[in-house]
Amino acid sequence: MAPSHALRCCKRALNWIPVLFINLVVGWSYYAYVVELCVCEYTDFMGRVDRSQWRTSCSCSQFRDTIPNNAERISYLVVFHVFFTMFVWAYWKTICSTPASPSKAFGLPRAEKELYEREEQAERQQEILKKVARNLPVYTRTAGGAIRYCDICQVVKPDRCHHCSTCEMCVLKMDHHCPWVNNCVGFSNYKFFVLFLAYASLYCVVICATVIQYFIKFWTKQLPDTHAKFHILFLFFVAAMFFISILSLLSYHLWLVGKNRTTIEAFRAPVFANGPDKSGFSLGFGRNVAEVFGDEAKYWMFPVVSNHADGVGTSPCVLSNNIQHTVDDSKETIEEYLHAMEEALNITIDPACLQEPPLASDVIQQLDVFGFCLYGMLTCMSCISLLLYLEQCVYIYKKMPYPKKTTIIWITGAAPVIATMACFGMWIPKAVMFTDMTSNCYFAVVVYKVLVLIIEELGGSDGFMKRFLGEGFRINTGPCCCCCLCLPRVPMSWRMLFWLKLGALQYAILKTVLSVLCIILWTNGYFDLSDLEITGTAIWINPFIGVLTIVSLWPVAITFMNTNSHLRGLNIVPKYAMYQLILVLSQLQTSIINILALDGTIACAPPFSSQARGSMLSQQMMIMEMFIISLVNRCLYRRTYDTLPSEARDNEQNTKVLVEHDV
Repeated sequence: MAPSHALRCCKRALNWIPVLFINLVVGWSYYAYVVELCVCEYTDFMGRVDRSQWRTSCSCSQFRDTIPNNAERISYLVVFHVFFTMFVWAYWKTICSTPASPSKAFGLPRAEKELYEREEQAERQQEILKKVARNLPVYTRTAGGAIRYCDICQVVKPDRCHHCSTCEMCVLKMDHHCPWVNNCVGFSNYKFFVLFLAYASLYCVVICATVIQYFIKFWTKQLPDTHAKFHILFLFFVAAMFFISILSLLSYHLWLVGKNRTTIEAFRAPVFANGPDKSGFSLGFGRNVAEVFGDEAKYWMFPVVSNHADGVGTSPCVLSNNIQHTVDDSKETIEEYLHAMEEALNITIDPACLQEPPLASDVIQQLDVFGFCLYGMLTCMSCISLLLYLEQCVYIYKKMPYPKKTTIIWITGAAPVIATMACFGMWIPKAVMFTDMTSNCYFAVVVYKVLVLIIEELGGSDGFMKRFLGEGFRINTGPCCCCCLCLPRVPMSWRMLFWLKLGALQYAILKTVLSVLCIILWTNGYFDLSDLEITGTAIWINPFIGVLTIVSLWPVAITFMNTNSHLRGLNIVPKYAMYQLILVLSQLQTSIINILALDGTIACAPPFSSQARGSMLSQQMMIMEMFIISLVNRCLYRRTYDTLPSEARDNEQNTKVLVEHDV
């Protein structure tokens, strides 16, 4: 018992990781916007710090040249805090709302419960359940016509109620279990969830609309000092990507609200007496909206309880043709008894949830109008990013010298290649393992190419050594030793440069070799990503690849942290930020989603199993994110920069600047 209890506690703790991640991102965005972008201006506006001194000590004062009006800056802060408050309020209401469960009225009376537990024949158990269900507002059945009964919670399931294996309870009007709130989204908090998506989108819009002015000034070099705050630029890109991702999810759920459907019902139609009907609960658009947000429109925009229904009753005008409390036993067939037996044995998992990923034809057949629009939009995004990349390759090939042009072509191809592979994986779920391996192998080469680009921008290996030979390099950088402040500086030498290159190159080579090995083992049935047993190969290969990844990122981080001050005129900071963003989205985000799918936190939705659905969500998010990164990279790389002066010329210019400063 103790090991299982400890394992359950560890599982519950791991389920809070996505929530912690969201809170860290939101907290950082608040710091970047308020402190880095606006607080300095407000402090100066209040006259607490001398203007000339503040301009020298705080680079945030560049924003004054972007928005010179103090009242306008304060109004931005007010609007920002309004949407921030509503966003956080709705988010935490979604997290903290306890999922509504069936009342005791849906439990079996004591006498019927004892009879049900003693009875071994499925048909007799169904007779007991039908007798109890006659007095309950229950109109939906299983696919075989049996009463929906949960053997774990020991209740007759009300309409639209489903058992959540993560929350370990039956949830009224269950929509899905959301890992980002670590809670079931259902009757008690679906309104809060929709408002959370809406205010999160508006929060991102407010950030982008205000920060874009700073970004434009920085890009056109109209700021007094052309090196911008890393937090502010990174905030703009993150907000834009989150907006596109959240907007698609918000649009889908608004469509569900208008249809009065849940996510589960969108994938699997509820079964009434007259058969399956996806629109069986629709009351018309106006009443459908009121079912979620309540009858009083003045409370719709606030995350407060405004729907006073019980989550069980169903409108008679919808079910007038579906009510059938009594079932004639003479009409029941052997097939219905088999389905009833499955229900009695608590086989509540759809068989599709245990199957392999569906074929492309099955995916196309289950798409509705919204699904076709979503898949079409994502496909267009991946195609546009690929076409723009090909045009950019032609430009770079003509304008850039060798070998820099090949390096830039490799680096700028990361986002389009990942988006294209994600598009293939979205349409062909069975090929996800191969598309992911292709993307990861390409990005492994990009990691090495980023290091090569930094060295090439500094004049190649020879020019790099002329500048930094014998100079002490900090090695306490991420991702390995960022907390080891006591580490000494290591003098740069040819040997150290060799080890830096080798550390980044090993990942590009070994990742490709291990990917080929995984495919070979997979063909013989020895490699399965879902097999986490100690005897499986995936549990050994994947952590080893993770170690190789960390080792390869360290040399690139060391080189960047010690040389970026020399390359600010080449926009090396935003370029490196885009590389880091691709790393986080393609590696960390995908890993989190896959872990949640393996854990069952991401529920299955036939024809997709939990893992297949997690992969599908990951591919869709990746396409949108890589599309934005492709556009940003095009702005950063599809241009020519002035060549860096030699070290002697650089020293001469620095001397002139010092003399002018003294004068």
